[in-house]
Parts: sequence; structure tokens; C-alpha cells
Amino acid sequence: MRRSLRPKISKGRGRRLRLGIVLAVAATVVDVGRGSLAQAPVTTWRASAPLADVQAAGRVARAAEIRPENGAANRYRPSAAELEAFHASRFGAGPNAGKVADVLIPQRRHVTGAFTGTTDEILQWAAHKWGIPEDVLRAVAHQESTWRQATLGDRSKVSDVRAYPRQARISATEVYESMGLMQIKWRADGSLNPGTEPLRWKSTAFNVDYYGALIRFYFDGSADPWFSSTSSYGAGQGWESIGAWYQPTPWRNSGQLAYIEKVKAKVAKRTWTQPSF
Repeated sequence: MRRSLRPKISKGRGRRLRLGIVLAVAATVVDVGRGSLAQAPVTTWRASAPLADVQAAGRVARAAEIRPENGAANRYRPSAAELEAFHASRFGAGPNAGKVADVLIPQRRHVTGAFTGTTDEILQWAAHKWGIPEDVLRAVAHQESTWRQATLGDRSKVSDVRAYPRQARISATEVYESMGLMQIKWRADGSLNPGTEPLRWKSTAFNVDYYGALIRFYFDGSADPWFSSTSSYGAGQGWESIGAWYQPTPWRNSGQLAYIEKVKAKVAKRTWTQPSF
């Protein structure tokens, strides 16, 4: 779960943001056990632009499903209309109110959720697409939801619970703001991750794809205007970018650093492979 993200961008902010362009691609999963074209697991960050969906899909190795309850969301592929609405979304509140989210967070333009497969295959796909180490994505998904797409988090009081999906409502005044495998946090006022509702919980691939886009926003150095007063921010900071998912400002804050250590510990132990998982 994560805290509200309120970066000091010259004009825009948001906590977790993503984007999607309609790409008609056939997501293919390759079976390593059958002499496939699948490449070795991603273990280092890739500096280049995101791969096309079909390219990333071609590098996925078959993996059994350990969370069958994710089935419907794992099979859900965003429609053209849903992606169009996502890409056209604007911030509705805060210093960036009225601004198109895709313009402020350009990596969002590559988010499509155009892949179906098992939970691990989806994580692999996003790792290849965004050039993030596979085990890092697996560990973050464990930290956030133990790989359960139906996970709810970040309980909060709101003025109108009817603006939130039914499964996120707690009472007449409270809701869970974060949903999905990577726990995308959304607010009805448009201040956090505009356009991600309802795809954040309907589609596992969209949820993870969006996560990858925002992490790359930090890793690529695109968030520089947000941290103009923070000399320690810069491109290529992998672990700090992962920690920014929890709390990006001020850069290298205590919450961010503590979150990084939790994810690192899960990577080291590969906790998702343990019988208790």
C-alpha cells in the first residue's frame, strides 16, 4: 500500500499514473520447455525505450498459475474505448488540474494492458516491456498484494463513496483507494492516477503495465521538474524509482528507503517461490 503522492512538479503531480495506446497485437507466450525464443530473465534495468507489446510477449516464458482467483482479470484486455478514455484523462484537482496526464507523464502513452496470461507471465511481460528486472516486479507484487489482483488497500474517508467501485466501499463514508496487483491508488477528484479507474482492477495486465510506466517515469529522469530542488534525483536510479511508488517526495525520504529494503529482502529470498506463498 502507499501514501499519497504529492510531488512538486512545476505544474503536475499524481501518485501513480499510467497510460494506454490502442495497439492491435497478438500477445504470445513462449514455452521455454519447448525450445522457445524466450530470452533469459531480466536481471538488470534496460535504458532503452519500452518494447512493443508483441516484442515483450515474445520473451515471456510459460509459468503456472498460482493465483487462480486472478483468472478473470488476467484474461481481461482493455477495449479501444477504455484506452481512449484513459489516454484522454486529465488531472481534476491539485496544481495540475485540467492538464492531460499523458502529457505530464509521457510514459503513460505506451500503456495498453495488451496481454493475457498467468499472473507470473503478466509480470514477466511488463518487466520485458519496461526493462525492469523480473524479480523486482515479482517482489513488488508480493509486497503490494501477495499477487492477488482483488487486494484492497489505503483505507480513507471520502465525501461520496458512490464514486468508487462497489468492492472498494467499506461504509457510508470510507473506501479503499488502492486496488489491484500493484495497488494503484485512485481518487474520484482526479488528483491521483486519473483515468485508471476501472481498468486498475478489471485488468491485471493494465495494472502492472501502468506500474511499469510510472516507475520508468522516475527511472528515465522524466520527473526532474518535480524534484528541481532535490539534487540527489536523476536518471538511472533503479531502487529509488521502485521506492518512489510508495512515496516519491522528498526524494530518498525515509518511507521510500524503508520500502526499498522490504522489496530487496523479497528479491533476495524470492519469497514468491516459497511454499508459504
